[in-house]
Amino acid sequence: MTRATAPQVGSPEHWRDAASYPDKWAARAKLAAGWIQPSQSVIDIGCGARLALKALLPDGCTYAGADLQPWTDEVQQVDLNAGGFPDGTHDVAVMLGVVEYLIRPSEIFLKARRRAQTLIVSYCHPKPFFDRAERARRGWINALREKRFAEVLTRCGWRIEASEVYSESGQFRQVVYKTRAIEAAPRAGLDAGPEGTAAHRVWSERLTYLRPEKLSRLEKSLADVLQAGAAGDVAEFGVALGGSGIVLAELALAHERRFFGFDVFGMIPPPRSEKDGPDTLSRYEQIAAGRSKGIQGDTYYGYRPDLYADVCAAFGRFGLTVDGRRISLVKGLFQHTVPTSDLGPLCFAHIDCDWYDPVRYCLAQVAGRLSPGGLVVIDDYHAWSGCRVATDEFLADNPDFVMDDGPSVIVRRRA
Repeated sequence: MTRATAPQVGSPEHWRDAASYPDKWAARAKLAAGWIQPSQSVIDIGCGARLALKALLPDGCTYAGADLQPWTDEVQQVDLNAGGFPDGTHDVAVMLGVVEYLIRPSEIFLKARRRAQTLIVSYCHPKPFFDRAERARRGWINALREKRFAEVLTRCGWRIEASEVYSESGQFRQVVYKTRAIEAAPRAGLDAGPEGTAAHRVWSERLTYLRPEKLSRLEKSLADVLQAGAAGDVAEFGVALGGSGIVLAELALAHERRFFGFDVFGMIPPPRSEKDGPDTLSRYEQIAAGRSKGIQGDTYYGYRPDLYADVCAAFGRFGLTVDGRRISLVKGLFQHTVPTSDLGPLCFAHIDCDWYDPVRYCLAQVAGRLSPGGLVVIDDYHAWSGCRVATDEFLADNPDFVMDDGPSVIVRRRA
């Protein structure tokens, strides 16, 4: 008879076990309850088996819980990482010990912004030189430093009114925050599309030529890779207006990964290979003649006088500072910039550079850097013949890689 294996810490199975909720967390709930006023309605998201907050609320408060497990009749069953969120509106939303386990924290903050006026939330911020393995052991799948956490809250419509350190160790500093909804709701871009994902926010601001289904596939692919714990940074080859790079960089930073965006940040170089077909040559002639159209009447990105500055500014509007350390936008031809960059192991790459030569070059550069469990998304496989030939040749020459078809194709190592 074999002994049953304990569920992984932080997994849904772990949180469905009542024994996973220690008594000591009641002190954190008491701190949060001190910021709640009498007679307010409260939704306790990630309430736990003990519903610790409920008994600590001021007089007259109404309480509802939400968790992976419906512990009582007043607890909704919700899986935040699967796209769920509690029904109803409330004066106060509380999330204690939850955000560390979220794939896309900003998406949940946006949903909470629609359902409550006050958000009380805790977070275990990593300290400098923290141990990634220790966070993984605890089941934490993101790592937001205090400044970045505040930026994400602000961009999602929350203003920090108070904060208090709940616990501290050599590895992390746990802070509980009280935030209030900003008077003006988040701009339309933040609320666009299903539940305000980053992909739909950049789409609404006309920062990407990718269709929404491609953006969603791109975002989900990286989220899956990061949740699985693949090592390495994130790179994009072909940044254009920066929309897809913003989606990738936001997720990368939430998981303490660097983002590299490579582009000439100007007119796309001409296709030079005989393997680029008539479709490619015709498209380039249109671009070179100045006849290419931008998004919804905007100027085509390749005709902008200072595209690099425009893209840096777009990243900045999303709270993403191009600092050359966490986020790098590298200007020039790939064959000149990639070898001299600080690019190391990669968990994820997005190749969106159209023609045969750049796609083949980028695939070769990425393949040698791709960590186990990592993957590559190729945007133009179904759009331009040169990209398709380059990808097919790469797969033929590298039988340990396989392609998953879709709106954009995914290339990964065989298991």
